[in-house]
Amino acid sequence: MKGRQVILLNPAGLYAELLLREIHKRSDLVAVGFFTLDWRHADFVRNRLPLPATMAEIVLQLEGTEEEQVCALKLRATKQKWNIAAVIPWDDCSVRLGGRISDAFHLPWISAEVAERFKNKYLLKRYLRDHTALRLNRFENCRDAQQALEFQRTLGTWPVILKPVDAGGAWNVWKASTEEEITRFTNRILSDFNDFDKTPNREVLVEEHVDGPEFCINGLTDASGQVLVTDIFDYDQRTLHGGSNVHYHHDYIDPRSSHARPLVEYATAVIRAGGLRNSPFHLELRQGAEGPVLMEVATRFAGHMAALVHEAIVPDLMAQALKGYLGELRLSQPVQTVSSQTEIFATVVEGIAEEEGILEAVEGLHEVERLPSFRGFSKAPSLGSRVSKTINQDGRPYVGFLAHPDHARLQEDKRKMRQLLRLTIRK
Repeated sequence: MKGRQVILLNPAGLYAELLLREIHKRSDLVAVGFFTLDWRHADFVRNRLPLPATMAEIVLQLEGTEEEQVCALKLRATKQKWNIAAVIPWDDCSVRLGGRISDAFHLPWISAEVAERFKNKYLLKRYLRDHTALRLNRFENCRDAQQALEFQRTLGTWPVILKPVDAGGAWNVWKASTEEEITRFTNRILSDFNDFDKTPNREVLVEEHVDGPEFCINGLTDASGQVLVTDIFDYDQRTLHGGSNVHYHHDYIDPRSSHARPLVEYATAVIRAGGLRNSPFHLELRQGAEGPVLMEVATRFAGHMAALVHEAIVPDLMAQALKGYLGELRLSQPVQTVSSQTEIFATVVEGIAEEEGILEAVEGLHEVERLPSFRGFSKAPSLGSRVSKTINQDGRPYVGFLAHPDHARLQEDKRKMRQLLRLTIRK
């Protein structure tokens, strides 16, 4: 086989599709899809994130522990005389395996040690607390409801935030304002499975709540630790159907703007101190009374936002990301933000399902697609699919992108999109 191999771990959906397109543009690279058996056949993938239409020239499907998977890949690489150039973990569940593969083949992406640090929310915050003077909220790692209650009593303030230590995508994140809620949410997290990889939750991160708006800062790093901030989004989160962390929409903020500067500087300091290199990042923080405070970081792009940014704001985003994974990205300044010739306004609209059942009909889809600012869906409403009542990001029946140079036009289309899209759900 000609070309160097790029290992894509569990690729699915539009984010992986865009990266595959960039790999296929290069004659010196060959994409290899590497799937863990349980993940590929999980309901999450089958129902919500179909495999990319351009999926790779080779697909490996392996099972076993991460160590066994790495050994199997090494045997395959030796037998086929592969020259593996990069590993690209698509989602949060692939981070640890990606670090192991990076170590085993001496690849540009981060080591297993750094991957574990960024995967585990508690470990990252503890590392930053011990090695930096960065502003952090108070937090504790708890194994049962009693420990969570003791932490809150020591903290002495309400509410508190509870989440699995190593889940992603706002999965099982709860805001508790009473001791009964702490007990209920802790037990719910510990009785549930983590993300999509079906491993049980064993620990709960309990945090001091930071009052203020929440933002995500997305970008890239190179081998030397230089940081490029590509985009910032302001989260509109709401309490719906008993869920306290429901994303409603996200509005784009130009990272060059003056009010974005403290967000960029804080995020950059976190990324560099944590040791993230040759990787995209998706960092979430809250703007508290004294300044930005870290919530969490993922070693990937925000999946549903990446397509919007790629198409509307940073056209070469995926090409730059691929260079990073390959160790070819060179950023010229310690802190950079993307410059654009044209001012753009953009938003991500997250669909809300009012009940659980089968999506039987969708009205208004063509009218939405004709809106002047409509750019596409990263997750389109799918007839016949099972939808959950929206209490977190897993329950979104659709995710749509809007972008336009006229702010008033964008706001009008954002209102119309929810008004026009009418879902019929059969219980």
